[in-house]
Amino acid sequence: MSETLTLHVAIERILADAGRSLTTREIADAVNAHGLYARADGQPVPTSQVSARLRKYPALFNKVGNQMSLVVNAGLRPATSPRTQQPPQTRRPNNGTIPDPVSGNMSIDSAALLNDLNYRLAGDVVNLVPEQPGVYAIRVVDVAVLPEPFRVHAERRNDRLIYIGEAKISLRKRLGQELWATGHGTFFRSIGAVIGHRPMRGSLAGMANKHNYTFAPAVEVAIIRWINLNLEVSWLAFDREVHETEVRLIHEFGPLLNLSGNPRKLPELSVVREELPTISCSG
Repeated sequence: MSETLTLHVAIERILADAGRSLTTREIADAVNAHGLYARADGQPVPTSQVSARLRKYPALFNKVGNQMSLVVNAGLRPATSPRTQQPPQTRRPNNGTIPDPVSGNMSIDSAALLNDLNYRLAGDVVNLVPEQPGVYAIRVVDVAVLPEPFRVHAERRNDRLIYIGEAKISLRKRLGQELWATGHGTFFRSIGAVIGHRPMRGSLAGMANKHNYTFAPAVEVAIIRWINLNLEVSWLAFDREVHETEVRLIHEFGPLLNLSGNPRKLPELSVVREELPTISCSG
C-alpha cells in the first residue's frame, strides 16, 4: 500500500483488508504504518480523527462498543469476499499482450481485456489491482441499473461496456480515483452525474480551474456504494504505448460513457458533463 487516500477510504481499506472489526487505535496505527493518509501538518493520524471520520460516514461504518466494522454491502467489500478467492488461473493466462506477427512487438489483446472471466465486481478488486501502467474496462452488471436515456442506449447496443481508460503510472491509483474518489476521476464524475447526482453548488466559485468539481461527502459515499454493487472492472498491465492502446480501444468499441475519441459518444452525456461545472461555479 503506497498511495495516499482520503481518510474514510483509507479506513475502509484497512477494515476490508482485516476482514474483521478493529478498534480506532488499530485503524489509526494501520493507516499510519502504511502511509495511506497524509495530514496537512505531517503528523500521524490520531484516534480522535479516526473516530470523527467514522461518525461522519454512518452509511459506511458500524460501531459496537469500541469495535468498528464496515456496513454490509456498503463501501469496499472485505478482502475475504468469495469472489476474491477464485483460483488465479480463472483470471488471465498472461498480462494480456500478444506478439505482433510482423514486428515482434507486444500489442494489446483486447479479447483478454473484455473477457468475462477477467471482470470482477468493483467492490472486490481493491486488493487485486497492480501498481503498474495499463488499460482498464468498466461495465455494468445489468444495464437495467442505468437510468434513461443511458439504459435505452445500452439495451439498443446490447452491450454492458461503459468505459475504457488508461493508467500511465499505476492502475491501482487510477482505479482508486475512478471508482472510489481517491482523486479527481473523469469516470467517477460522469457516472455520478449519470445516476442523478450533482456537485456542490458554488464549490468552485472564484477558482481558476472550473472543471475540478467535487460532490458533497454524503453524495460521494452514495456513488461509491452504487459503483461497488453495480459495476465490474477488468484490466491489463503493460508499459508500452498505453495511451495509443486506449485511443484504439475506445475507437473500436465505443463505450457508452467515453467522450474523447469516441465515434459513438452520446450527446446526452455531453450535455450532462457541461452542466456540472456550471452548477459548481454558480453562487
